[in-house]
Amino acid sequence: MAPLRAVIFDLGETLVTFQGDPAETHRRGSERAYGLLWQRLALPLGLEEFTQRLLEIRRELFEKTFRELHQYTAADAFRRLLADLGLVASDALVREAVRRYFEPELEAYRPLPGAREVLETLRQRGYRLAVLSNASDHEFIVDLVKARGFWPYLDLVETSARVGKPKPHPLPFQAVLEALGVAPAEAVMVGDTVAMDIAGAQRVGMKTVWIPRNERAPFPFRRDILQAEARPDATIQSLQDLLKLPLLEKA
Repeated sequence: MAPLRAVIFDLGETLVTFQGDPAETHRRGSERAYGLLWQRLALPLGLEEFTQRLLEIRRELFEKTFRELHQYTAADAFRRLLADLGLVASDALVREAVRRYFEPELEAYRPLPGAREVLETLRQRGYRLAVLSNASDHEFIVDLVKARGFWPYLDLVETSARVGKPKPHPLPFQAVLEALGVAPAEAVMVGDTVAMDIAGAQRVGMKTVWIPRNERAPFPFRRDILQAEARPDATIQSLQDLLKLPLLEKA
């Protein structure tokens, strides 16, 4: 058996947890984006309608992402909404609207107990470390990783938004392995979703560690689109338990 050289983490409900009201988070983010777009494009609809329409499009694209295993982004949602209104925005304006939209969500995520300490310990043991997150915006995940103090310990932050395919598609896993310079058998995926993290990683030949969580999402999108059965190599109840696993004693 090849020795492990890399540990790859999911982010949401693996290293961080969402604490807040999903509807309020969406409302506050929509209000910030709306203010910018109304000022620059004179939007022909009110804030309440904008907020509801954006949620509908976000939900539609979320479900479409996992039906097709192709990542539709938050920027796609904003462009779709504006196109429905007969409006076109520059890439820079859409980028700023997306950034403002995610500000409240950034504030709502908190590190899970022991997250930074676990990353630091694994780094000291000689492992290469990465985050691989299904996300509709790459920059938001980078900002979140930095804001919660994980950035110094990581060799790589990768997302489905940047790769173009969500977990469990093989491409995001393969992209991380290639960037880290490790073979699938030399890496372990740590995540909270069986269908995305565990099954997806096993299909490309990685070891897997499952942290069962009460699956939560910042928005009321369907979580049952993907169904898969997989048996992880290990199951733990907390991040600290990861350090006790024999396969991760040292790189």
